[in-house]
Amino acid sequence: MNKFPMGILLAAGQSERFGSNKLLYPVAENKTMLQVSLDNMTAALSETIVVINQSLVSHRHIIERPGVHVIVNEQAEQGLSSSIAAAIRQSIDAPGWMIGLADMPYIETETLRMLVNHYTNTHFLNKQCIVAPACNGVRGHPVIFGSAYKQELLGLRGDMGARKIIQSYQGHLVMLDTDDQGVLLDIDHHNDIK
Repeated sequence: MNKFPMGILLAAGQSERFGSNKLLYPVAENKTMLQVSLDNMTAALSETIVVINQSLVSHRHIIERPGVHVIVNEQAEQGLSSSIAAAIRQSIDAPGWMIGLADMPYIETETLRMLVNHYTNTHFLNKQCIVAPACNGVRGHPVIFGSAYKQELLGLRGDMGARKIIQSYQGHLVMLDTDDQGVLLDIDHHNDIK
């Protein structure tokens, strides 16, 4: 039985504050923000779904690779939740989901592996577990949700993502301490780039 969560990389945002599609902006070694974020996730997981919007369809070639499934969210303007639901529908039988944001390229691969290892080795049988990193006591991204949250993830609305689920089930949340400040750094403006 597969114990590993399905990766979900959310890449269907509008980049309104950045001024252009930030996910196509180079941030390391001639790689775009989207490519770096995906590289990090695929180094920790064997299967990842990337949810994009129409503006990225012509750039699919930079993200398509073995183990990566691309979904175009036709309702991306409805917010983050519609992308999460689209990915859950595509992986309905997964044993859990690690949901990450494509505009967070500075998360270290080792941090992602720590989350996955903790989930698969400690909490896989606890379908209600939620695992997240914490840096300086602040919860960061990505977050792993056990399969018990399938219906709630499918039912999310708006641009809040899965925050409402985390708030509702604080008692099920396991936060793993890390010095990796990348878990807190999402890029909204050019000056956020290191």
